[in-house]
Amino acid sequence: MTNAIHLGWFEPATAAFGDARRQFARMIDDARPLGLVGTNVLTHDGFDMPIDDDARFGEFRGFALTFTFQVEVAHDAWSALVVLNMARAFAAEFSAGRGVVFDDGNFVLPGGVILEGRTIAADLRRTDILAWDRRVHADLRVRESGVPITPVVDAPAGVFFPIVDAEPYGHVPALRRLKFSTAQLAKMTLDDVAAHVRFPWNRGHDSSSVSK
Repeated sequence: MTNAIHLGWFEPATAAFGDARRQFARMIDDARPLGLVGTNVLTHDGFDMPIDDDARFGEFRGFALTFTFQVEVAHDAWSALVVLNMARAFAAEFSAGRGVVFDDGNFVLPGGVILEGRTIAADLRRTDILAWDRRVHADLRVRESGVPITPVVDAPAGVFFPIVDAEPYGHVPALRRLKFSTAQLAKMTLDDVAAHVRFPWNRGHDSSSVSK
């Protein structure tokens, strides 16, 4: 499904960059007991320069690239879900900045997304709108039509991230602890199961679903 997920995080030029990096590094450590696998690299050397008139990053003018994060998840959709959950929680709870998430495979369906606060939007620099629309509508489990182009808090499952069957991931420790039977898992998606997982960075609200 995917090989590597990439995250670039931009903080306002007036922000305390070190605080954002330290918080995200703590979240990476918290993610390991959840079953996050694969080599990951958090980089921040040489960043923190405010963006001015670079046309490629116009929506980030006044922000500074604060860190990048890359994790090799191979075809492990659970690890991809954990990374996306972590990035969305960081945007919602711990940062006034904006993040760009993209991958080398098929987990980020538009090609890339932009996270800000509780909202998510397609990164139009990376999105082939027609191809994205065809991929979304090819999945018969998507109950609503149309793909959001402007930032939204919520979207039908299967719009930004794929719907993945849970049963192949029943061996993951975080899922095993939930004690669902094989028959139960066979009827569930990874998002269904994730709604029952206590993610350490969530603060009393459900941000577990990444298929939103």
